[in-house]
This record gives sequence, C-alpha cells and structure tokens, in this order.
Amino acid sequence: IEAETTFIKKLRLSRELNDEAHTSLYIKMAKTVDRSILEQARSFVLDANARSKAKLFMWKVAEIRRAKQSGKTKTSMKETQ
Repeated sequence: IEAETTFIKKLRLSRELNDEAHTSLYIKMAKTVDRSILEQARSFVLDANARSKAKLFMWKVAEIRRAKQSGKTKTSMKETQ
C-alpha cells in the first residue's frame, strides 16, 4: 500500500510540475532520494513563479543534496580533528 501511495504522490507531483511526460522519473526519485529533500524542493517550486517548474524542481533537489553533503562533510571533518 505504501508503494501505491508513493506512486500517487509522484503522479500528483508530475501534474503539479506540468511534467506528466516524466512521471516515471519522479517515481524513480521517490525510491532513491530522501523524502524530505523531495518535499522541500516541491514546496519551493510550488511557491515560485517559474516558467519551467520541472527544471526548477530538479535544480532545487540538486542544491539541497549538495548542501546536505557539504554539511555532513564539515561535521565529519570536525569529528576527525
């Protein structure tokens, strides 16, 4: 049932982003990307007035992932000192 819920949410996401042609991409992302990252990016995009919401979403996902990775790197560097 959880997989079905994920599918429905990603189908909704593809509609919200006006990108139904890439629904399978969003379904795959739901399986591989942390849910909190996807939700942050979705919220950011829905609040924005963008021509291409799908492109903005993908950019924001990448930006959030980089920020989380650099935060982890800084934390692990502090632990080794």
